[in-house]
Amino acid sequence: TKRLRLDLAEWYRTSGYIEVVLRKKDYTPFFEELRVDSIKSQYLDFALQDTAWQDRETNLIEFLIKNYQWNRALDIQWQYRISIGLTALREKVYLDVGDGRGNFRYDESLGEYVPDPAGNFVLFIIPSGQFEPITNLGTSLRLLLEPQRILKKPETTFEKILSDLSSDSYFRVEEESKDENLDNLYFLKLSTFQGPNTVRGSLIYNQDLFYMRRNRNLSFRLRYRYRDDLFNQFLDPNDNEDRLSIERGIWANYQIIEKLKAQSEFKNVTTFRENKANTSRNRDILSHIINQNFSYRPNQSWEFGIESEYGQEVDNAGGKDLRLDYGRALLRASYAFLGKGKISSSFDYLTVNVKNNPLGSSIPYEMARGKKEGISKSWQLRGEYTIAQNVVVSLFYNGRDDSDFERILHTGQAEIRAYF
Repeated sequence: TKRLRLDLAEWYRTSGYIEVVLRKKDYTPFFEELRVDSIKSQYLDFALQDTAWQDRETNLIEFLIKNYQWNRALDIQWQYRISIGLTALREKVYLDVGDGRGNFRYDESLGEYVPDPAGNFVLFIIPSGQFEPITNLGTSLRLLLEPQRILKKPETTFEKILSDLSSDSYFRVEEESKDENLDNLYFLKLSTFQGPNTVRGSLIYNQDLFYMRRNRNLSFRLRYRYRDDLFNQFLDPNDNEDRLSIERGIWANYQIIEKLKAQSEFKNVTTFRENKANTSRNRDILSHIINQNFSYRPNQSWEFGIESEYGQEVDNAGGKDLRLDYGRALLRASYAFLGKGKISSSFDYLTVNVKNNPLGSSIPYEMARGKKEGISKSWQLRGEYTIAQNVVVSLFYNGRDDSDFERILHTGQAEIRAYF
């Protein structure tokens, strides 16, 4: 590996670096040391899952530029990274690791694996087939605005309002492409992205606008989230799809009394999914969601909370006109052993009511927080306690009774850690 790096420490409130890496990989010694044919077992190592077992050269260019102005009232950061290497079509392999130990589960009604933090499958992605040269681009731009840093003593009404405003903007592009015209990637010609040459692409734009952000008693936030993903890197055409998610919301954080705080949020979410090989996986979902959260802390040890959520959603993909609403209530409590540990518990109750389903479609996991029609419940207990300076005991238990489960699922874990 050959590496060249230049750093700019500080120049007119600007800092950054540029790095060029030329890397050559030779797997001959690796294969010579293998005593048995165990290539597939190597992919169980997360660090090797995206490895191309082929001698090759990789060229990489990366730079980062930071600039701030007016006492950091304006803060800009731009990162750019591009590399040339090899890739191949990839295959998804799901491994059953037992109830509660995975992050996926198989939904028979949908005929696919869906995300689930208490599932029983883990996902491995391994390369297969012939390797082809690709260019991998990743670039991001972040812009922070805080007028309060220069308007420390606002006098006019306009200055007071402006000093309470702040914003956080983030833009990111990722493109893994076989486009032979490298200028399209080097110079960020976005009109050529997520096209026929794209292996994998992502376009993200996040915008937050705050009012009185640093006020603990009352603050507001307007939020916009945009994410467009194209997956075309998988061997199974059912895994290749186009996803689009747009979220618009308003959030308020306020203190009712000294020890009682609350958060209120309303958001509108659009979820679009297109799978050309399997149209049953297509989605065109519109969601309206209201969330209310209360937190009460009578002293340093005890904390109680209650959260409620109501949503109305409709999926119009393929003219299915699937309409539902759901309600959720979450109760939680925690007790802190000052300087020693903490124990917390929660109970989550969610009910789903289907209002219209003329085609008898299954509820997709993108709706109703991934739950089916009916009542779903879960409860959790978690604790950690330091019994000695270098000995920690932890306990975790989770119970789950979803509406489509045939039995209640119990998972637990106890652990003792000693540090020497």
